[in-house]
Amino acid sequence: MSAVPAAARLSLEGRRVLVIGLSPVMNRNVVEPLLALGVAAKGTVQPDTATTLFNARDFELIVFGRGVLGPASDRLKRAFLAQSAEVRFVDAIGPVAVKQTLSALTHDPRVPRLISGLSVVEEDEGVRVEAQVFVPCRLALSVYRVVEHNVVPEVLIDQEVQVGRVAWQFDKHRLANPNSLLLVADDEEYWLHPFLGGG
Repeated sequence: MSAVPAAARLSLEGRRVLVIGLSPVMNRNVVEPLLALGVAAKGTVQPDTATTLFNARDFELIVFGRGVLGPASDRLKRAFLAQSAEVRFVDAIGPVAVKQTLSALTHDPRVPRLISGLSVVEEDEGVRVEAQVFVPCRLALSVYRVVEHNVVPEVLIDQEVQVGRVAWQFDKHRLANPNSLLLVADDEEYWLHPFLGGG
């Protein structure tokens, strides 16, 4: 994590993060690098009891691992918001979960987002992916698949884009057995779409 600028590292000191997942190994792989950067990170692999073990008032950011996403994370988010309306959430996927967390912690809310409105529509002939671009940037779209218990990415799109609506269409063969789609803008913003029940 030495690539994190000094100013950003300072801004991470004492920041309070809870990481909720299913895999103890993956949870440690996210929590330990955050701790090394000074983040006051805690982790749990007990999502069913997370809202009784922890209170959202004690955290500014709650990170959900890929295995928790879906009805479980939706329920947890509602319960945590009832504890604190100020808490923020990140839907994460293991290989880039630390980067996603750091991005959320260091983003200045006064600075406009690069993109918004990620839309993934599964159609008979394939999948249509759209996003609204607010600032010219470089977009990288990857599909993640589970291969022999490892989450493996394949880059689908890597291109410079201008302000406006962008859209891509992929046939079913290109997106066979997907676990998640991840859209990254300028290595700064991360937008995850999990395929529930897929991969």
